[in-house]
Order: sequence, then structure tokens, then C-alpha cells
Amino acid sequence: MATMSYTGTSSGSHNFSVTPAFQFSPGSYTVNFDANISLVVQGAAGGAGGGGTDSATSNAGAGGGGGAASDTVGETIAFLASDTYAFVVGAKGIGVTALSGTDGGNTTIVDSTSVTTLLSLNRGVKGLKNNAASGGAGGAGGTVVVGANAQAGAAGGNGSTSTPGDGGGSAIPGAAGGGGGAAGGGTNGTGGTGSAAGH
Repeated sequence: MATMSYTGTSSGSHNFSVTPAFQFSPGSYTVNFDANISLVVQGAAGGAGGGGTDSATSNAGAGGGGGAASDTVGETIAFLASDTYAFVVGAKGIGVTALSGTDGGNTTIVDSTSVTTLLSLNRGVKGLKNNAASGGAGGAGGTVVVGANAQAGAAGGNGSTSTPGDGGGSAIPGAAGGGGGAAGGGTNGTGGTGSAAGH
């Protein structure tokens, strides 16, 4: 079995002969292997933050953040000792008081040597804050760009004049959901935080 070395958001090495599983935290990494190895790679992009409510604008609820695309079944990828890889694990979006949430981050694996994308999962899109006429719109769910076994995330719910939008769920268990929108009612609210489950 191969040993993987990585630098970037954090640095280190991992011997798959000793421990067959490894999980990256959100961030960007340059990755190399000392021998050819095939691994089943699972991953998820970041779920988006829910919208906040601005009491000066409207008493309506805010939109929920979109859920992220994810791949919990996994893709079998053959990593080569001769190649260098770029791993990006998307971070979760956050809710912001009285403002729209923030988007999650995309998750990608690219063979930098052959310039081949091996996995690409898109983030959930932020939920919007309330507006003068109505509740905020929910964010779109993340789409799958590359990943035969991956699933798209669900869209966040729209806020209304009386209720906040639900956070966007996932089409399958284990994916990164979006944060719920803040409730209306005359106060400045903060949207919920999305989740990230990158591997």
C-alpha cells in the first residue's frame, strides 16, 4: 500500500497500509503518493448558510441555504506515483445577521499532471435575506460536475411572510445540508450555518 503526502491548509503524510481511511478538513492541498494505489474516494461540497432577517426591511422570513452535492457511495480512483494531485475540500457557508447567508465551497480532485478532473462537486448556494415585499428566496442545491455515483443537493426553502425557509437537504444521507433561514417577526435574525463533510 502507498503512503500519501500532502501540503497546503495542513501538511503531513498517511500510510494506507496502517490505516485504510483518511479524511481531509476543508481547505486546499497538493497531494502525492509514493506508489500507485486505487482508492474509493467519498466527498461532499459545503452546504450554504441560511439567510438572515432585517427587521427594518420586512417582518418576513429568510430563505434557507442550498444543500451541497455529495458522493457517499464513492468513486474508485487510480492515483499514480508519477503524478501530483490538487485536492480542494469545500467549507460550509454561514448565516449572517440581517443579511443573506454565504455560499458553501466546491469540492474537487484534479490530476495536475494530466490536467484531468477526477471528482467535482458543487456547493450549496446561499439563502437570501428577507425583502420589503416578501420572504427571501432559498438557495439552489449543489450540482454534480464529475462523479458517477454522486448526488445533487436539494434547494433551500423560500421564506414567506410568516415562516422562514428550511435548509436544503440532500438527495442521500450524509451529504452537506444548507442552513435554515431566519424567522421573521420584527427582529434582526441570523440564518443557520451549513455543514461540510469533505473526505
